This record gives sequence, C-alpha cells and structure tokens, in this order.
Amino acid sequence: MNNFEFKKIRSIINLQEKLQPKTYLDNLAESGWLDMYLDNYSKERFTNDKEYKERVFESMYNYSPEVNEDVEIYFLEQLCESMSYFIEYTKECRKQKLYDPK
Repeated sequence: MNNFEFKKIRSIINLQEKLQPKTYLDNLAESGWLDMYLDNYSKERFTNDKEYKERVFESMYNYSPEVNEDVEIYFLEQLCESMSYFIEYTKECRKQKLYDPK
C-alpha cells in the first residue's frame, strides 16, 4: 500500500468515526455522570464484561471533562500488554547474531 492509498483509507476511517452517533455512555461521560451510573446500575457488568469495560473507558477517555486515573491505568495496562506481546514475538529476532565475516 502506497502513501496515497493509506491517506485515503485514513480519511475514510476518520469520516466514519465522525458520523457515528454518541452512545448513552458517551453522553453520560460528557455530562460527568458515568461514574455514578456505573456504581449504581452496571457495576457487575463493568467488572465481568471485558468489551463493555473497554467501551466505558473509551467513552470516558473521549468525552469526560475531567481526567480519570482508572482510564489512564487501563490504557497503560493495555499498552504494557501489547509491548509484552511484541517483546515475546520478537525475542528470536533479537537473539540472533548478525553475520560476521571475520
């Protein structure tokens, strides 16, 4: 894929993201009520359903007016998990020695 194709795909993805309607989680995060909603109505689902938890944290990240430490910790954990996978996946490549003609 060349640079032009990549830019076209990226612009289509950006347009698609802009066209998506806000969910009730987005609205609650924007108004600052999402934490209370989770505590009172969906605490069990939040702790047991990984996809729901991810949606909640993305809504908080994108729409919440204040910074939430739980959101930062969640995304840092996701980053650490991805980096651990990358390190494990590339372990063999890092172990190999470069060919030395001497």
